[in-house]
Amino acid sequence: MQSSVGSILASSTLVMWLTGYVACWCSAVLANEIPDEGRATKHRKIASKLEHSQFHVRMGLKHYQSGDLEQAIADYAFAILLRPQESLPFYFRANTHFRMRDFEAAIEDYTLALTRNPDFTMAYANRGNAKTALSRFDAAKADFDAALRLEPQNTYALFNRGFMFGKRQQYQKAIKDFTSVLSLDPENAKALRLRASAFQAMGELDKAAADLAKAARIASPKNSSP
Repeated sequence: MQSSVGSILASSTLVMWLTGYVACWCSAVLANEIPDEGRATKHRKIASKLEHSQFHVRMGLKHYQSGDLEQAIADYAFAILLRPQESLPFYFRANTHFRMRDFEAAIEDYTLALTRNPDFTMAYANRGNAKTALSRFDAAKADFDAALRLEPQNTYALFNRGFMFGKRQQYQKAIKDFTSVLSLDPENAKALRLRASAFQAMGELDKAAADLAKAARIASPKNSSP
């Protein structure tokens, strides 16, 4: 689970999205008609804070990717100091706490991100992961459910809710979620392996064997890109 979290959170796509988000926001602010020097000065200060906050978030992502997690935490703290109303620095800092296995701190920062953006699907899903790690299964389920209300076909939330059900030994529910993942992403070998484990726990050995065989075919070198 942690490897899937890391790969999603540290992706260059998030960096590109963040850059575009800040650029668009800043352009919208500066595009307003400025009637006096006082307003112009205010807007220059806003633009400066946005630019510096973006810089610290980008540095945090860079340090997260390189494994310098303490420095990443410091970078996100600077970004939060500059723009405390933004959700993303809290979210990325929460991801870093999660990777450091400080799940309580991660939950706190995911909650702060959600306070600023109540429709933040990934913050719900990752807070659910942190609660799963602490065996707070009812609270984790509530977060995964919230994520899926926002995005019913979010395979990440479905996969991790299935993982949580498996840890809770609710194997039928786990199988249902992994099956939903596979209907959207048939080549998901991790979902196949975890569904196989759930089938095995329920004594459905033929189904478990079929899932394991398919997962092995997907993972074989013949199916890998050159």
